[in-house]
Amino acid sequence: MQMSRFVLSTAAVVLAAGALSACSGGSPAPAVGGPPGELVKAADAMDRIGNGRLRFTAAEGDKAPTTLNGYVRWQGRPSFESTEGDSTMRLVQGAMYVRGLGLDRWQRLDHLTSRPDEPPVPIDLATMSMELASSPAAELRRAAGHGTVTAEGREDLGGVPVTHYRSVSPVPARSGKAEQRLVAGPDYTPPAGSTCTADYWVNDRYELVKLTLALSAGQERARATAEYSEPGTAPDMPVPAPSEVDDPWATVSPSP
Repeated sequence: MQMSRFVLSTAAVVLAAGALSACSGGSPAPAVGGPPGELVKAADAMDRIGNGRLRFTAAEGDKAPTTLNGYVRWQGRPSFESTEGDSTMRLVQGAMYVRGLGLDRWQRLDHLTSRPDEPPVPIDLATMSMELASSPAAELRRAAGHGTVTAEGREDLGGVPVTHYRSVSPVPARSGKAEQRLVAGPDYTPPAGSTCTADYWVNDRYELVKLTLALSAGQERARATAEYSEPGTAPDMPVPAPSEVDDPWATVSPSP
């Protein structure tokens, strides 16, 4: 099966390291007052909205950035769908599915970058940022409870008045439950001194319209931008029926 550049670049961001809930440190108690309280209000607004369009761009180190443009649903376990030409990629219930590329059926690609009989590849920071962006309400609450939050002032973003907030926090270990993760992946323990700097732009309805991330863990660096629009317009993203899915690894023999 020949993969398009679209699918391969998607996998590089979302699957190459196994997605996780980046920079999350559990579910903090609601913050009250000041900039943290404003982020909690924004989290409540995003919970009410539940879904929308997401344009996400990420780059790790000196690598060229990868952009995904589609829809995300963040109530419960997040799901994401992006279409380019005749190719559709869907992340839902912990698995990645691709349709198109001259094929009529969905292809389940959990192991696109590593064989199913091999251990998962290590976590990378670009993948972490995608997982964070797919759960904006959870990320706003994480920042309110675990970050040092400051108000950076009022700005104009594409003609829309917004308030800019910034949070600086450690990058925590990956462990625990996976409710906020797109797909399963290995545990991750960042080196001491790791930091996650996140900037949020919130409109006057407390909707998050833009998020930027700068992640640093040891010698690794990653940056990402997520832009949210068209609130409440995401289509349904069901798990494809088994009769509609091929597993490209089903006939692959184990490694010697």
